[in-house]
Amino acid sequence: MNTKKWTTVLAGLCAVVLWGLPADTEAGVLQRLGANTAAFGSEFASNVLPAAAGGGGTVIFTRSVLVPAGMHTLYLTLAGTVDVHTTRLELSANVNGVACSPNVASSNGAPGGWVLVQNIPQASCLGSGLAGDCHDNGVYYQWCCTIPVSSVPTIRNAQWKIASAVAGNSVFLEQASLYVDGTDGFGGQCGATAGGLTFSPQ
Repeated sequence: MNTKKWTTVLAGLCAVVLWGLPADTEAGVLQRLGANTAAFGSEFASNVLPAAAGGGGTVIFTRSVLVPAGMHTLYLTLAGTVDVHTTRLELSANVNGVACSPNVASSNGAPGGWVLVQNIPQASCLGSGLAGDCHDNGVYYQWCCTIPVSSVPTIRNAQWKIASAVAGNSVFLEQASLYVDGTDGFGGQCGATAGGLTFSPQ
């Protein structure tokens, strides 16, 4: 057997396979840049409406992280327990004041830069009103945030917000875990994925 010949052939095949992989597989290694817990024994609260482009609402947590040179994508994650009082709860996240979600209103009524994560029917909860009085429900959401690429390590400020869909009616969040992760690679990782399925709003 000609070992040198087969080694050359295999190397060539590997090069062809790697060259043909989609861009998503070329993303860099995910790095955890920040991890915090908050509101154990207390609650964050808001009775403020959300606004377009991630405006409005109430800031509940800010975390500054050192982003390595060349990193262009941050992932902001929030997990926690929420209460709603005759309203709906919405979440937003931003980096240096720029909302992570696209500035397009969601099919469920959240304005651009916001996601509606708690909308339980009145019949499922105590009390009366738009969405009942619902307590201690777990929520989880992760935002993909494209950031400017820097040639040197740079401090970025990650921020999470909550809002009520009905002005004056309070929403609460507690027992929160908040994470900031990042990656580099070729191009931003927050673009829409080709071939995804879409459905009409229910």
